Amino acid sequence: CGFVSRAAIDAVMPYTDVFLYDVKAFDSDVHQKCTGHGNESIIENLKYIDSCGKKTEVRYPYVPDFNSQETEKIGELLSGLKNLVGVRVLGYHKYAGSKYASLDMENTLPDTMPTEAELEKAKEEVKGDFAFSMDVTKPADWDKAVATIKEKYGRLDILVNNAGGGIAIKAVSRFTTEEIDDTIKLNLNSVIYGCRTFADMMKEQKCGTMINISSVCARQCWPQWSVYAAAKAGVLNFSKGMYLEMQPYN
Repeated sequence: CGFVSRAAIDAVMPYTDVFLYDVKAFDSDVHQKCTGHGNESIIENLKYIDSCGKKTEVRYPYVPDFNSQETEKIGELLSGLKNLVGVRVLGYHKYAGSKYASLDMENTLPDTMPTEAELEKAKEEVKGDFAFSMDVTKPADWDKAVATIKEKYGRLDILVNNAGGGIAIKAVSRFTTEEIDDTIKLNLNSVIYGCRTFADMMKEQKCGTMINISSVCARQCWPQWSVYAAAKAGVLNFSKGMYLEMQPYN
């Protein structure tokens, strides 16, 4: 998210072609309310990266009743960047809700999900080039995604399977069947669906990168995280196999 020291940015700068950068809010008070800290350093680091001539792709998570009123201000900020290569508007979801329960905290996440029209409007206001909403646990949505990418860009160079969440964090004996299935679908199946969907496109291109985000839970487990850990361990080993399958084409 850019909430790091300038020294940390300088350390990775020589090895980075494109920075994937989250801008969650323009107003520091709004950012403070949701994340627990202001965003002054985040904004300044974004401008610094741009001034160094490095490309940046900004991801803007659109959250109703939180930052949905700031799209125009964010658009003005981003329009001043000289090396911006893309702006992605991400629709808000509720997957993080289980973390509140595991920490015995009140869930303060909004109940309202953004509509397709709201995301499209946000895309225009932040001067983005792409707004797409999908459920990664549904194969039909992946089919829609690959069709959209083919029509708009004709190819895909990088696929990042990053969607995930605890769904429920508790003793296995307390899980419902639905909670077990939902945890596996979100954290493991979605990764497999994504790689399956875009594999043939990358084979034809003879290039491309798939990045599957696992978790420390794939190697280290804690009480009440067992189902989530099983899914993330699956991601780790699936990725090893997928690498071997794709290697001859890259």
